[in-house]
Amino acid sequence: MLQEMARELLSGRVGFREALRVPAYSEALGERIRKFHEAWERMSPEEQESHRQGAQEFLEAQREEIAQENNRR
Repeated sequence: MLQEMARELLSGRVGFREALRVPAYSEALGERIRKFHEAWERMSPEEQESHRQGAQEFLEAQREEIAQENNRR
């Protein structure tokens, strides 16, 4: 269900807020968030920090990529 939601969002057929109003999408997203939260709570502080660092590095790389794309325009 989340893959379908992602396709709808990426195609521009629906916006994020609109997608969240679709019960099947919001339920699937809520379930995924619940599972993530449970997994996060089971992690050690070291594992959590490792994931935080990985997420931060990913976001920084995405920002750089977006900036480079904007500079090419």
